[in-house]
Amino acid sequence: MIWQERFSSDPALLGKPITLDGEPYTVVGITSSQLRLEYMDEPAIFVPLAAHASLQVLRSLDVLGRLAPGFTLAGAREELDLILERALKSEGVQPEDKAAVTNLREEQTNFATRPLSFFAGAVALVLLIACVNTAGLLLARGLSRQREFAVRAALGAGRGRSCVNCSSKA
Repeated sequence: MIWQERFSSDPALLGKPITLDGEPYTVVGITSSQLRLEYMDEPAIFVPLAAHASLQVLRSLDVLGRLAPGFTLAGAREELDLILERALKSEGVQPEDKAAVTNLREEQTNFATRPLSFFAGAVALVLLIACVNTAGLLLARGLSRQREFAVRAALGAGRGRSCVNCSSKA
C-alpha cells in the first residue's frame, strides 16, 4: 500500500495535500489493505471522478460509496439520478439511463446464495436420513430385546432395573 510504503503509515496524512501527476489532491481517507473489489484491479489510489475530464465519454461507470447516516439506497438512487441528468444535460445529451444503486455486500455475495442454499438443503437431507436410520436401528434393537424384557419382568425385575441394564449395554 502506498500509505504504508511512501508515507510510513502516518495517520496525520488525513486532510493534507499530496501531488499526483503534477496535480494536488487532499487525502480524505485511507482504505483497508484487505479491500478487495470484484472485477477490478486493486487500486493504489482513489481520486475524484471530476479530476478526469477524459472519463466524461464513458457509457458505463461503477462508483463505490458509503451512505451517510440517515440516507437510504432509494435516496442515494434519486440523488445520483439527478447528478447524472444534470451532467448529461450540460453536455447536450438526453439522459437515457438511470443510476443503479445496490448494497455492496449483497452484490458481492449474490452469486453464492443459490449454490449455498442447495448445499444446505443437501446437508439437511443427509442429516434427516441419518436420523431416520438411527431411529430405525434403535427400534429394531428394542424389538429384538422385547422377549428378554418380558422374561425379566416375569422373574420379578422392576422397570428401573431393566432401564439400568439397557443403559449399561449402550
